[in-house]
Amino acid sequence: MGATGTELPTREQVVAVKGRCRGDAGKVGVMFGEGPAPTAVEAESIVEALVRSALGLFALLLSFTTGAGPTLKASLEATAASIATPMKELIQALPGGDAAAVRRSVGTVWGALDGLDKTPLDNKSAIFKQITSVLVAMKDTIRELDELDEENKGAESGEVGDANAAEAAASGRAGQGLAAVEEEAGSGRGGGDANGGGHADANGAGANGGGGGAAATAVDGANGARANRGSGGDGGGGGAADGGGDEDCAVDPRLEDFADFGYDAGALGAGEARVAHAARRLLEASGKVLWGASKSLLVSEAGVLRVGGSRASTPGDGGSDGGGDVLDGWESVLWHARSMRRCCEDLGAAMYPPQDCEEVQSAAEGLRNSAAIMLEELPEGCAATMGGGAAEALEVELDGAFEALEAAIGAAEREE
Repeated sequence: MGATGTELPTREQVVAVKGRCRGDAGKVGVMFGEGPAPTAVEAESIVEALVRSALGLFALLLSFTTGAGPTLKASLEATAASIATPMKELIQALPGGDAAAVRRSVGTVWGALDGLDKTPLDNKSAIFKQITSVLVAMKDTIRELDELDEENKGAESGEVGDANAAEAAASGRAGQGLAAVEEEAGSGRGGGDANGGGHADANGAGANGGGGGAAATAVDGANGARANRGSGGDGGGGGAADGGGDEDCAVDPRLEDFADFGYDAGALGAGEARVAHAARRLLEASGKVLWGASKSLLVSEAGVLRVGGSRASTPGDGGSDGGGDVLDGWESVLWHARSMRRCCEDLGAAMYPPQDCEEVQSAAEGLRNSAAIMLEELPEGCAATMGGGAAEALEVELDGAFEALEAAIGAAEREE
């Protein structure tokens, strides 16, 4: 059947058919649930109604493949399969199936039908949904790098805290020595304790609590969630009391490192930290390219992105003569976006110490090249939709970020 002149169903029609399927599945659950089993005639009638409504829904989904590109077709096929599988399991569970199993199957069918509400029914929505998932993955990687940077700063502050705590403990010991001298001179131990303890507390650790304070400071730098679980001396005991919580929720000491699902990769070196910062800049520049393209897709007409659109048009503007070309262009954008996602995830994983400069370079080149090619192959009119000179500015920012990362990698290699 040709696409020209074909009017696609509306989402309202899909919702109506979904409602019938849901109702027929519910009737199956009621008839085969608690109470006497239906007669053979009743069972056959109920199952036939369910099958008919399901086939009607699948036929409706099939009609949306008219003028669909590969992304929309794959989405519709996945949706149909997600409904057909639990439908089949429900029907197979009926002969001799217990009431609980039937109810579970009905619930699974209802859940699959509810997924229709988020199923894209046109090329524009299907492609944009996939691009959005890539943007989310890129933002997650950027957030991961930010967390790595915070952990690295915390580790550095923890090292400084250790030094300060050691100095404080030494000061506390000196204070205690002075107190002993004063006691021998007749000043009394009370004044000596006050001097020694007061000086040590001002620096963050007492003579007795120094070990616990140093431990808490170091752990706070590496992992703040476990800062109050340090112990040692009087001060350390107080930290454990603050962070211990209910005894019923106590963590097995052997599993303490598993409690927060954390991964202590160690501190980044100075060169590695510069590489991570440059990688974040490249991720942001690449994300801007993809976001700019997605904004252009948003303002396009959904009906334009069809193979063999029905409206009269001139070649290249997305109508009956150029619709396929425009759709192919956006499918190409999505292909590059998926490539960017893989490179983005590889780049994020390569940031953890010890960094492998070759891995970083490979992931960075893949990310930069995919974003650059995407800019070159944007569908006709997309660059204009972005705004005057935006595409050129994105290209300059992308190249600058990549060159900065290359420089950081080179410097890190020389430092090794």
